[in-house]
Amino acid sequence: MPTLTVTVTVAQDGADPLPGFPLVRRVSVDEVQAFTVEQANAGNTTTWQAVPLANIDTVSFLVLRPDRAVTLRLNDGNADSTTAPTIAVAAGGLLLLADCTLSAGAGSANARTSNNSGATAVLRGVGGGT
Repeated sequence: MPTLTVTVTVAQDGADPLPGFPLVRRVSVDEVQAFTVEQANAGNTTTWQAVPLANIDTVSFLVLRPDRAVTLRLNDGNADSTTAPTIAVAAGGLLLLADCTLSAGAGSANARTSNNSGATAVLRGVGGGT
């Protein structure tokens, strides 16, 4: 069973880490899927594409690093949903979820992104789960 480990260090003004850091999380998963994928500019905020985690039914670890601003929806069972909550991730930003449960259901996407940045976005990341 693979174990994914992430270490987060937060320091202010380059000084020693703030209290409580570094923070280490280890998540044991059945499957790991790393990805680098290009997502064309949709020119709107209503076109969504699944993050390529097709083999993982329940995601318990996700790192997403886009090189352009994208919007993310989690646990999204409906590609055309207009009510699902969204998270904006800036160009060069980082989204990290560890010890989570994303389970949108059979045939659905645990995570979808929308690219309205004006250019093709490169999404890099890794997901793990069962």
